[in-house]
Amino acid sequence: MRIEKSKTFDESTDGAEIMKYFDGEKCVKIRLEYFGETGKLFREYYVDNNELLFAFDQEFNYNMPYYMDSTRAVQSGFDQWFDPNKTELLESRFYFDDGEMIRWIDSSGTRIQQGDEGWLDKESFYIDDLKSRLE
Repeated sequence: MRIEKSKTFDESTDGAEIMKYFDGEKCVKIRLEYFGETGKLFREYYVDNNELLFAFDQEFNYNMPYYMDSTRAVQSGFDQWFDPNKTELLESRFYFDDGEMIRWIDSSGTRIQQGDEGWLDKESFYIDDLKSRLE
């Protein structure tokens, strides 16, 4: 397995890392790590013959911006500061078959039904985002 890594500051305030995993010449997985002052997002795409099979999002929401230490917080009038133990983790899963999303499990573990609000937006976002990264 070969891995290609790149970094960008075009997609996130604190940058992003993109890792593409190859089996021979075929891309089989893409992992994106977006970093920001109030959280980070890890997204993974699993691919077969350039078709999306599965997308997995892990969204980490910080209680305060990471640079807000106790001294700065008090000086700014806040009663709390960045605490990594207070980070909220939200995970969502998206399953695809033959170019269509067939299952969506949101961060609460609820299975979203096809046709529910947001379904088509999620489906097209993940398919289009993957295609742009495979080009």
